Amino acid sequence: MRRHPDARCSRCGAALTVTATYRWVCMTCRILARCEGYPDPNICWIWTGAARNSYGITRAWIEGQSRLIQVHRLTYAELIGPIPAGFSVLHRPICGSQKLCCNPAHLFTKALSVEVLPTGSVT
Repeated sequence: MRRHPDARCSRCGAALTVTATYRWVCMTCRILARCEGYPDPNICWIWTGAARNSYGITRAWIEGQSRLIQVHRLTYAELIGPIPAGFSVLHRPICGSQKLCCNPAHLFTKALSVEVLPTGSVT
């Protein structure tokens, strides 16, 4: 379904794109609406939607396909910026073992490391 070129989010007024919309709501508003604790920047924003393996998940359009994605990764990409190739999005120690946190101030990226053994095999 094509959107009108001047379509706006019904919550924040941001311009909508076909790949980032769901029922006339931008992805950022869709995420934040399901975060308990938002907008207090000092506490964890707990995802109240679906979860898998203790991480919050949601469905989003990525590269033209509908995919399940971990919410903390989507939050980082939407509110901070793109996740560099070969990097993982992690929670800061302030979150403890809370993997449902979506507060962008509590997220950071770290390069995935590959350790090479002296024999040449990869661990």
